[in-house]
Amino acid sequence: MKEAFKATILEFLLKKNCIGGAHTPLDRVKSCIELHSKQDKKEFEQALDELIKENWVISATKRTGKGTDIHLSLNPRTLTQISEYLRTH
Repeated sequence: MKEAFKATILEFLLKKNCIGGAHTPLDRVKSCIELHSKQDKKEFEQALDELIKENWVISATKRTGKGTDIHLSLNPRTLTQISEYLRTH
């Protein structure tokens, strides 16, 4: 299931063209992925952590009008690896 969450996160960021300087809030990513149980939420967080550790996803804290939010974008240096991963999963 964690691999499915990884693929979904990567596909979402690619579809929204969030690469490099373009980013989207973490809450928007979470709202587009159906998380029904606590186990789903835990696996989503683990999948996201792994993507950040693999340096495929860049996480940054951005100031907004309402405070600060965590924003996500894809690392442009790893796009070939990401596309290969998505082809296999």
